[in-house]
Amino acid sequence: MIGARIRELRTARRMSLSEVAQQASISTATLSRIETGKQNIDVGLMTLIARVLHLSPHDLLDADEEVDGFLADRIATLKPDDRARFWQDLNGSRKRNGASSKRVEDLTIEVEEVLAQIDFLRGEVDRIRQVLRSRKPVRRVVR
Repeated sequence: MIGARIRELRTARRMSLSEVAQQASISTATLSRIETGKQNIDVGLMTLIARVLHLSPHDLLDADEEVDGFLADRIATLKPDDRARFWQDLNGSRKRNGASSKRVEDLTIEVEEVLAQIDFLRGEVDRIRQVLRSRKPVRRVVR
């Protein structure tokens, strides 16, 4: 559960509930409900809390939890500017965590991730093209 992972990482960093909540611009009660699993967390808030904890959003995911499909669904539902900010934040946290000295295997995984992102974007472009093609052309009246 993401909430339990947030609590685990927050306490490991010796940060109080109110300190993290304040930096994330949410109430202490909201953060408490998220940590105890009584409230769901959206990808934007998860990214923000990760930033407050100086982590990547991926670090908040429990390794034992099957969240791949869930996370992909949540990322796909983000607005384009929020999705762009998510990828930028993820990239920034990678750089901050010293990911520049990757092994070949790590780079292979990153390339696979980029290819998956490209496939997703292709699908988005195709969907937009279909919408645009289905619209009737607007006739302009020349005076």
